Amino acid sequence: MTYVCPVCGFPELMEPPRSASTGSGSYEICPACGFEFGVTDDDKGCTYESSRSRWIEAGMPWTSSPWHEPPPGWDPRYQIKDGDDQIIV
Repeated sequence: MTYVCPVCGFPELMEPPRSASTGSGSYEICPACGFEFGVTDDDKGCTYESSRSRWIEAGMPWTSSPWHEPPPGWDPRYQIKDGDDQIIV
């Protein structure tokens, strides 16, 4: 099972961003937008919305290069549109 990043709509997170039982962040880093759940939000105080805006303003780069290449055919515009009705570019 995979999970969707609530910041950018990337559909292949390996863990839910937040634990259903404790509400704590997974500490997984989204390879598309670079958001680290439990750090970027809890420790740094960034919201999903503000992080999404910054990522879009930066041109929606794949943040995990050169360690992990984006999936074949990766298109952040499609990802962000398809990921959540509230994620609109």
